[in-house]
Amino acid sequence: MLAKRDYPDEVLNDLTYWSLINEDYGLTETMFEQGADINHRRGEFNTTLLHNAMLYFPATATDFLLEKQIDLDAQDDLGRTAFHHLISYRENNIEGATEADILAIAEKLITAGADSDIADQNDQTALTLAETKGYDSIVQLLQKKDSDPSI
Repeated sequence: MLAKRDYPDEVLNDLTYWSLINEDYGLTETMFEQGADINHRRGEFNTTLLHNAMLYFPATATDFLLEKQIDLDAQDDLGRTAFHHLISYRENNIEGATEADILAIAEKLITAGADSDIADQNDQTALTLAETKGYDSIVQLLQKKDSDPSI
């Protein structure tokens, strides 16, 4: 059905958002093929799909997006990256999310090449946020990464 119509980009981008929330990656792939922008920004703070994946999407959506040509270090209007959103908000927005779940996603972001040292407009980095939240395992991961850049 999508291939038979010429949908405006904003429609494709909105459908992509919802297909990721609902783990319909076949539909998401079709949206990208039809012209949806993987780095599209939306909402009050101009967040990307990767930012939203940290806040609202299942972990499998993050895996899906990391396999694509997504901007890992995009910053929203407040200077926050996917790392900032992951550490600051995932536990409160995803029912049952634990520090271990957040650590697993943080490891994937690092492996994909995301920069955890970017500071937001309040001069907060992923490390300072993890320290504030008391996420000891994430603090250790980020400190280890800083001492061994090959991680």
